[in-house]
Amino acid sequence: MSGADKKDDDDGWQKLTQQELDVILDKHLEFVKGTRGGERAKLGMMDASYLDFSGRDLSRADLVGAMLCHCEMEETNRGSQLVCLRSKGCRDGACEF
Repeated sequence: MSGADKKDDDDGWQKLTQQELDVILDKHLEFVKGTRGGERAKLGMMDASYLDFSGRDLSRADLVGAMLCHCEMEETNRGSQLVCLRSKGCRDGACEF
C-alpha cells in the first residue's frame, strides 16, 4: 500500500481500514509460510486503532511506530518480540494483549 494513496492525519499517521489491514495480513501470512508473493507486514506510522487482528499471525511483522490502540488481539500469534507501549494516541493506555 502506497503512502500516496491514503490521507495522513495531522500527526502523520496513516489510518488503515479493516479491509486494508486484512490484505496486508493475508500477504504477511504467506511471507511467514515462505510462500512466493508473500510480503512482511510493515505497519510503521500507520494507525490501526480499533481494528481486529484476532487469530492473525504477527510473528516477524514490523510494527515499529504503529498505533495499535483499542485493537482486538484475541488468539493472535504475536511472536516473542511484540511489546505494548503506551503510545501518543493511546491516552488511556488501553492496549490489551
